Amino acid sequence: MYWIRTHKAGVSIAVHKSQSKQLGRVRYRKEQHQASRLAVREYNRSLSRRELTLKLNANFLPGDGHMRLHYRKGSCTSPEQAMHCWDVFTKAVRRECVKAGVPFKFVHALGVGERGAMHHHLVVNKEAINIVSRLWQYGPRPNGTHLYDWQNSQGLAWYFCGPDKHENPNDPKQLTLQGKGNTCSRHLETPQPETEPVCEAE
Repeated sequence: MYWIRTHKAGVSIAVHKSQSKQLGRVRYRKEQHQASRLAVREYNRSLSRRELTLKLNANFLPGDGHMRLHYRKGSCTSPEQAMHCWDVFTKAVRRECVKAGVPFKFVHALGVGERGAMHHHLVVNKEAINIVSRLWQYGPRPNGTHLYDWQNSQGLAWYFCGPDKHENPNDPKQLTLQGKGNTCSRHLETPQPETEPVCEAE
């Protein structure tokens, strides 16, 4: 017996197969085989990618943007400084969005360039793009692109969760994360699965 979990996120549907936790004999602690730290880290990252993909598909549409926010050269040299600036900046953006009567939904990750330059990656709803661009005062005007016309953000979710052990950490196409990885705005919809048990034929 196993379980089929179906997530409906926007126009996309994700189906995952999992084993029931109630099946099989109970193992005592001394019989359990502990996974390595690397295996646990990669497993947790795969779950993070899946969850982030569902959130992106459910909350963002074509026309929303993926933006990069850079600092002036030498003005921000540590993750702590960057996150302090980010907190001040997002408070200002929220105030302006409330005044304009538009939502502010985002997924954020703090990155570092090859030479140590801090910058922010941001997926944001289209209603707030102009406000974000106008209020970013720590560096040049943000640049970015619109999300693709097809609503499947798996590649973007992999990018925001960082490279795994099979990928080259020096690849400039990969986002080198700082801190705890990606963060999301409040009240983003989290798709809940429809679970269906499936009995295997003997």
